[in-house]
Amino acid sequence: MLNDLSFEEVLCRTCSKVEMQAITEVVCQHPERINEVWALANSSIPNAWRAAWALAHINEKNSQLLIPYLAEIADIVTTTKNLSIKRELLKILILHPLPDEPSGVLLDSCFETVTSNLVPVGLRMYAMSMVAKYCDKYPELIPEFVAVLETILAEPPSVGMKGWASRLVQQLSQNKKLNGNRRKRL
Repeated sequence: MLNDLSFEEVLCRTCSKVEMQAITEVVCQHPERINEVWALANSSIPNAWRAAWALAHINEKNSQLLIPYLAEIADIVTTTKNLSIKRELLKILILHPLPDEPSGVLLDSCFETVTSNLVPVGLRMYAMSMVAKYCDKYPELIPEFVAVLETILAEPPSVGMKGWASRLVQQLSQNKKLNGNRRKRL
């Protein structure tokens, strides 16, 4: 399927999951080709989000291929106005450990995304997951994030988001108790 077409040609037409899987397979077999997909995700082509979608699929199959791009991905998440690209790149970041010195700008961007009613629910849920990763590393963020989640639970925009926020509140409350018990023992 991809033998006769470039990645750009495939991504610029109506792109199916089958084609996305084909791109993923090609890149996993020929890792040097990830640069092509990365360049398309960073380009101004109208369907750049599809290249970001391809990167998310590649990350699920072989996350090592995206490690060199993680800092740039975090930067793009904080600056892009394209919500589809932001969603797909957050999917990638969630599957990787936070860097030793994670970006406060990324955390702020994710908090803003979580609290914005103008952002699609799916993106807000990925942003919630990213903030939860920060809370694992920095438990002092838990009370503020739980308060945000409880506000969402009071008037959830969807059943899925209500369930996701509820699970995170429960998980974070347990983490807070565990961290509190560790401090008491010390």
